[in-house]
Amino acid sequence: MNKILKFKDFLNENSKIYENISDIKRNDDGSITYRGEKFPGFNKPKRYKGKGKYKKRVLAKEGDKIKIVNYGHRDYEDFTTHKDTKRRKKFRSRHNCDPVSKLSKLTARYWACQDLW
Repeated sequence: MNKILKFKDFLNENSKIYENISDIKRNDDGSITYRGEKFPGFNKPKRYKGKGKYKKRVLAKEGDKIKIVNYGHRDYEDFTTHKDTKRRKKFRSRHNCDPVSKLSKLTARYWACQDLW
């Protein structure tokens, strides 16, 4: 049991998911530059402009943990475009969106539920 706890501690300390806060640079206009990419701020989504299937991207921060989260499929509609309340209710039920306060901000599910639906 002791070896498992030590291995978990090793993963938490050396994980690539949660990056070092010293990699972040705050710009004069209030935006944040992280790994050469500009974000409007922590926990503020922006459109994803790269190649791939994602619609949005956010520099998520929860406590002292930071992660870039991609979410939303580029080809699919969401509530912000179709405004269909029945589809919204079904999506939120299927993805266990309620209550959003219990979800981690470091997950794509949180951002899809909060921002798109």
